Amino acid sequence: MYKKQQIKKTWPYPVSIITKPGLRGMYIRLTRDKKVKVTAPLSMPVEDIIRFIDSRDAWIRKNLARMADPVSYECVTGEMHYFFGKQYPLHFFEAPSGGIALRNGRLEMDMTPRTKNRALLYRKLMKEELKKVLVHYIRLWAPQMKVRPTSVTVKVMKSRWGSCNVKTGELCFALDLVTKPEPCIESVVVHELNHLLETGHTPRFHALMTHWLPDYKERTKILTAWPREFI
Repeated sequence: MYKKQQIKKTWPYPVSIITKPGLRGMYIRLTRDKKVKVTAPLSMPVEDIIRFIDSRDAWIRKNLARMADPVSYECVTGEMHYFFGKQYPLHFFEAPSGGIALRNGRLEMDMTPRTKNRALLYRKLMKEELKKVLVHYIRLWAPQMKVRPTSVTVKVMKSRWGSCNVKTGELCFALDLVTKPEPCIESVVVHELNHLLETGHTPRFHALMTHWLPDYKERTKILTAWPREFI
């Protein structure tokens, strides 16, 4: 049972507070749209929650400042888009079937005369391109880590880069990863596969991440350096 806590105090950034039973500590998460989400035990006094947020104010401000501002995209010719960590102008061409490829320093999107919604087609093609890269890294890392994921899907995710159902082995990844450099995508893949070895973000989980990818923390920081497109 979750409870959204109403607190009269305000901060210079949007804060939402959720209390849950069974928690032992408080946690802060920054969303991609620059919001602060705080999770606290259901029995935690409001005054303690306020003090906790105030104690992390410098950290919150520092990391919010590092995050790129959201960008609005219209999916028109010449518009700049990130594709696996590099920026390219988008160009459209009529073709027998839909597809997308890097040609002549441009991100060229083929579409049929029947295409009515360019943005929808672009999103569909980006899902296909990202899934190819995800499958590549899953096939590379799963045998090394001795885990067996069962499936991989891609969808728009607002507050996380990926998820893992530890019971079924199903993996899900944020479509926005298609805009990030491949080392960052690889790190997210290893992160989700690692949950098949250790469910929570425990000391053992982070020790395993360091074992697989010694620079995983640096890769994680880079994830927030690019504007969010698919949210």
